Amino acid sequence: MLAILGPPPARNWVTSVEVSRQLLSDYGIRIHWRTADSLIAHAPHACARRRRNGRWAYSLLAKGEEVIASGGGRLLLVEPENAVQSTRDLHSLLGGLVGVICVCDPYLDDVSVEHLASCPHASELRILTVNLRDSGKLRRLVAAFATEGRTINIRLAPPATLHDRYLIDDHDLLIMGASLDGFGKKQSMIIRGGPDFRTELLAAFERHWIASQPWP
Repeated sequence: MLAILGPPPARNWVTSVEVSRQLLSDYGIRIHWRTADSLIAHAPHACARRRRNGRWAYSLLAKGEEVIASGGGRLLLVEPENAVQSTRDLHSLLGGLVGVICVCDPYLDDVSVEHLASCPHASELRILTVNLRDSGKLRRLVAAFATEGRTINIRLAPPATLHDRYLIDDHDLLIMGASLDGFGKKQSMIIRGGPDFRTELLAAFERHWIASQPWP
């Protein structure tokens, strides 16, 4: 996300709306502009900001350039023509998550839960969604978690409240470019967010979680 802001001396000022649109068009990453605005605002060490036409506009600072140069942001590029390997990479990534894993994904079905079964070190899975495709297979998978001594809780948020896709464990934040139910069907990316981003999104997740309805 920082790379879109552009380095000085050009001082390319862009708004969160422009960042959100470019992330979607260039990288397949869906982040609502309000989320982008909040995340960038909480990274003052990496970005400068100023008002432009009534909105905050941002530009990259030297610290942000260091983050980009380190290559630490990109984690996984998903290519449809290499879907099998991408799925293996995803499961390897999920296998490294630990503790309480918070999953925000507007679309959920049995395929999503099958992917999340690759989190053996999760003490609890908390899945927040809006569009849940109920099926016998989904219910059997959820029941299987309980028989294995694993905790999975799913809640339905009010319509039009969730826009982003991400996973948060005890240490990390992973931002997903596509929902797990369609993973590998089109090009997208999974990137790691910094600690400031993690703190901000975890707080947002907890607010939505409290206001959502348990399923089933």
